[in-house]
Amino acid sequence: MNHSKGTISQEVESLQKDIDTLQKLLGDEDPQKIVDRHIKLLHMYNESKDAAQIVDRHIKLLHMYNESKDAAQVILGRLATIKQTTVAKMHEEYDLPLQD
Repeated sequence: MNHSKGTISQEVESLQKDIDTLQKLLGDEDPQKIVDRHIKLLHMYNESKDAAQIVDRHIKLLHMYNESKDAAQVILGRLATIKQTTVAKMHEEYDLPLQD
């Protein structure tokens, strides 16, 4: 991920403010533990974004597959009409499965 220096410094500043707030709330708790928690939460957030991107890509690929399959079925249907046979027979002739 490419971040500009300004963006990174803004994130650091924001995290430092959060750390200061948490230190006030938590009292004597080790500041490093607080930082570690923030880092863990950021990683969890980034992983969920990555997962969403994977799901989106999968959905797009599935959509493309379904469109291609539908187009092939139309062609097989027209070919079956021309040959005066059934689509099932066309599947047999071209060694195509009847089910996914």
